[in-house]
Amino acid sequence: MRAFNNSILYFGYILIALCYSCENEPYDGPLTFDTQLSCSDASDLVDTALNNFLDSDSSNFTDNCLAYKVALEEQLLVCPESSDEISELINDLNNYEFSSFFQVDFDNDTYFSLSAEAHIGNGQLTITGRRDNEDFQIILHQTTEGTYQLGLVDSGGDINTVSYFPDVTSNESWVSLNDGNEIMGEVTVSEINYSNLSISGTFSFTGINNNETKAFTNGIFINIPLTKDNEFFVLVDGVEFEETQFIPYVNEQAE
Repeated sequence: MRAFNNSILYFGYILIALCYSCENEPYDGPLTFDTQLSCSDASDLVDTALNNFLDSDSSNFTDNCLAYKVALEEQLLVCPESSDEISELINDLNNYEFSSFFQVDFDNDTYFSLSAEAHIGNGQLTITGRRDNEDFQIILHQTTEGTYQLGLVDSGGDINTVSYFPDVTSNESWVSLNDGNEIMGEVTVSEINYSNLSISGTFSFTGINNNETKAFTNGIFINIPLTKDNEFFVLVDGVEFEETQFIPYVNEQAE
């Protein structure tokens, strides 16, 4: 059951990271189950469907998810010895709902992260998308909604950047930074939801690596889970109200 074991490993990873749903969605592909297939043949089809599923972007995720579900259902018919495990995978596909995604286009392909997170602390907003050893990291020195330029030194000496690391175990990176005087792209933070602790927006930039350039376009981050250093905050008219220090009033009376 080579394909089935791979399904457990990789499918569990992507569901934990992103959480999508295939339930109640139309599928235009073939629905006729071939009961003449052997368990081995059905497992090979699951392998192919799973690989397509893991290579999905936001434009084809639902179709590939549904195709993977159909392949699992056919495998269920001809691999009864693993019916419990296969049924669990199918149920997981039905039960998980879309929560977030992080993607960007470059090199004629779409990078689609398997996990993403955001953090606000020390006056800085960091958003990270990860897939295996590939990382994207957005660092902004602003923590509110708005559009921010990349690559320019601001009045405080800070620079907003986006970096792409093809392999975090190496020193290679593509960074939106030239000489500090050139705009290398922009990030728009369209929503910071303090009720659900999530953040959404868009980005694009030109990355530089050893005097070579690479264009990164159509970047999107949607409903990325957000954490904050300051654990005390409330909403006033939908806007975060930061904690302030109160100085007690001292009533001095003349003796």
